[in-house]
Amino acid sequence: QMEEVRHTWAERLEAAREDERRRLSHQLHDDIVQQLAVASIKLLRLEKRLVELLPEENAIFSELVMAQELLRRNQQSLRQMAHVLHSGVLEQFGLIEAFRKFTRNIDTLLKEQSINFSLNLPSNFPRLEPIVENGIYRTVQEAIINALKHAQAKLISLRLAVKSDLALVVITDDGCGFDTKKTENGGIGFVSMYERAEIIGAKLDIASQNGKGTTITLEVSLEKSRRKEQTLSQTH
Repeated sequence: QMEEVRHTWAERLEAAREDERRRLSHQLHDDIVQQLAVASIKLLRLEKRLVELLPEENAIFSELVMAQELLRRNQQSLRQMAHVLHSGVLEQFGLIEAFRKFTRNIDTLLKEQSINFSLNLPSNFPRLEPIVENGIYRTVQEAIINALKHAQAKLISLRLAVKSDLALVVITDDGCGFDTKKTENGGIGFVSMYERAEIIGAKLDIASQNGKGTTITLEVSLEKSRRKEQTLSQTH
């Protein structure tokens, strides 16, 4: 009884967190990003006006160009942050399309670090209950961001599959690896992954060794997690 109550409260807490992520995402995209766009337009108008008034002031023009570029980069970063906080694509289209969108959003980071990314997504992956899809999405998101930050990898891969009654999600990298015993104490930030896996009734396994990369596997029961109102497989 107590375990059931604890699980229910954990689900409610995760739902509240997601609501807050959604609110922050909309605020970033609809408010702050738009204000930066207005500021960028005003700078462009100022630049054109200065060209008319002070055609020889190259130093001023150079500063304005740098300011424009800074604004552009911040707009791009905030848009990516908004997508990381909340994925509307996940709600509407499911995990397959959400992961495609996520990998497009991190493409710049991958290129900056010269990391190859392999994405293996099946066409028959089913829609799952919203809390389960969100738990899987957040777990994968955190695993990949951890790899980008810490693994020093040259290759990161994400694979989804359906095997019998299980949905399988596997994230691997060929990076530096780590001592998995440290994850038990939250050494590399995996505590939230275990928490989410527990909330959605999934099995999470983290396999890694120093110098030998990392493999994170999430197993989810389709019988318990398949979306009730939609039993058809997700299609393109």
